[in-house]
Amino acid sequence: MPKGRTPDRHAALPESIHPGDSSLCDAVDLRAHEDIWVEAAGVRPDFFWDQWLNSTAPRDELANYDFFKAGIESISGNLLTSLDEAIIAAAKISARRYYERATSLILIAPVQVPAYDMLSPERQMTMTPERINTMNEYLPNNPRSVADSHMLWAFNKMTENITAAFDRDGLHVMDSVAATKADIVLNTLCVYKLVQVFTSRYFFPSVFEHSTYFLRTKDYSFERVALLLFRFNVLSALLPYAMNTGYNSYYFAPAMMFCYPVVYFTLRIYSTLNHNQLSFLIKVAVSDALVGFFIWAPGLPELVSRTSYITFRMSWDAEETHFRRGVDSHIVFVAVIAASPPQSILPYG
Repeated sequence: MPKGRTPDRHAALPESIHPGDSSLCDAVDLRAHEDIWVEAAGVRPDFFWDQWLNSTAPRDELANYDFFKAGIESISGNLLTSLDEAIIAAAKISARRYYERATSLILIAPVQVPAYDMLSPERQMTMTPERINTMNEYLPNNPRSVADSHMLWAFNKMTENITAAFDRDGLHVMDSVAATKADIVLNTLCVYKLVQVFTSRYFFPSVFEHSTYFLRTKDYSFERVALLLFRFNVLSALLPYAMNTGYNSYYFAPAMMFCYPVVYFTLRIYSTLNHNQLSFLIKVAVSDALVGFFIWAPGLPELVSRTSYITFRMSWDAEETHFRRGVDSHIVFVAVIAASPPQSILPYG
């Protein structure tokens, strides 16, 4: 269970070792596994070897979170001796509350899928595909598990059907593969921030342009709204049919389908307040709070998703709404506020 520290407390937990039955101990030299602390270039990855999920170091580190609350309390002081017990305990973990309270970036990797044909006969008896798959499948199927973006599924994809990626034991990966895994973990935060900068650079000028139009022309007609929504969606609605993909595969069209109505109704409702800076700021702040409530309220996007499917047979990923819209929502209102001051000094036309 590794984590990493930087000056802003960047923590990564890329791997949790799940126990199988007691016979696994016979096939693994537990003395070769211990806690590791390494510091380089201002980053400190800490690896906690906690195959039974009952050591004090990870529990102390995560004391401020509820990550182990349900799972650890049920097994504290008792070794997990069966796969069923391990899965039941893991399923009780309240991961959503854990991430909401975390001050760091948390990453969890599934159990490494070994090269089964290269395993020793003893390991082949205990490390079966059924057991490994069962351990990993509870993560995406558990509604309280972390979002896919926090799961390092790439670790297993890197070695899928590639026996050359493993050492001779078929269990441990080659050093070059392990180094690539470490690079993925260490670069996740900075690369992700860079991606969000580019995303925000798209949203800001787009929302700024539409906000400027509304504030200067006061044109809130249905014709304008329908024209823009058609323009946003015409290509993204045709591509799924041509490419046999889904509408949600295209990021910006669903995003603007959410952002544009938000901007429209924010400026349209009580539009007489738009040119009073204090009233305008209050109105935008209220709109931001309402949008945040919609995005993060448990079950609300899911309810809207089910309703839209029943009514229009239109399906969209509510979990993506929680994450994607939550990341991008504030830049929308920053652009709306930025568009307001120039309109008080620049007459239309």
